[in-house]
Amino acid sequence: MDVSPHQLDAFLLNRADPELLQSALWQEFQERLGHRTRVFTLRHEGEIVASMLCYDRALSWGLHYWQCPHGPILQHALPLDQRASVVEQLISQVNAAMKEDRALFLRWDPSRVEVERFSEYLRLQTVPATQPQIRWVLDVTPTEEALLSGMKPKTRYNIRLAEKRIVTVRWSRQVEDAEQFYQLVKALEGHKHLQFYPKHYYQRLADVGGDHVQFGFARYQDRVIAGQMMIFFGNTATYLHGASTNIARDVMAPYVLHWEAIKLARERGCTQYDFGAIAPPGETQHKYAGITRFKQGFGGMPIVYPDSMDLIYRPVWYRIYRLFRSAG
Repeated sequence: MDVSPHQLDAFLLNRADPELLQSALWQEFQERLGHRTRVFTLRHEGEIVASMLCYDRALSWGLHYWQCPHGPILQHALPLDQRASVVEQLISQVNAAMKEDRALFLRWDPSRVEVERFSEYLRLQTVPATQPQIRWVLDVTPTEEALLSGMKPKTRYNIRLAEKRIVTVRWSRQVEDAEQFYQLVKALEGHKHLQFYPKHYYQRLADVGGDHVQFGFARYQDRVIAGQMMIFFGNTATYLHGASTNIARDVMAPYVLHWEAIKLARERGCTQYDFGAIAPPGETQHKYAGITRFKQGFGGMPIVYPDSMDLIYRPVWYRIYRLFRSAG
């Protein structure tokens, strides 16, 4: 049964932890990027009890696979003893569609579902996580004073320093500001530890996101020296992308940008602020090590996701694909 964007997001937003990457908003964004999408649902007496958003990814030789990030989503009130059966029924729908589409495999990036117990039934191949495996999340329901007290002293000091230096932050919902943000991003191209996207990526996300998306720009002495892109969905404010120049780095603009974003999240009724990916504990040489120290300075806790898993439909071609991947 088809599901409308409104129905899908209403189902997600009825949960305590709605997943942005399973939303109708993210579905439309993927379609704007040129990907095919499918939403699979399972209903009971007309009510959605499970959903799963997937979108396709092209490979060489005319092959393709589908990806499901942080799904499936199960009804919040679904009893624990019914979850395995519901997931199996949902995956049966997916299997039929993927085989008809001649997909090589389905890349499943699970969220909170206990996928291990389904491994034998689903014939899953564990692979390294596609999505960030550890995210840093801050509860923003305490008062501003309590939030500041919960930060590391250096973080709190740098916020005060930026305010003292009169670093100001402007928020905007204008799609046109994607251009200004991209110029900040472009200045950092070539940085080996950072991932950036073409300009149309930010423009299309801003266009699709509407009021859910905001750009923040930090100004110092009439010059924009840092920016970040936020998305607000349900009770969560998510830091998607950020960039800063080498100008006036001593005024600590990124610190005040995040602090103002946290305050904005509170104003919008969010209960948590998602800083995004961090490095695994103890991995000081990890590409995220530097930003991990920065993010953890604001306080918060890690959210850990399982490894990704591949549900294989064309075993011979899948083995060839894995051989070429390992050789590359």
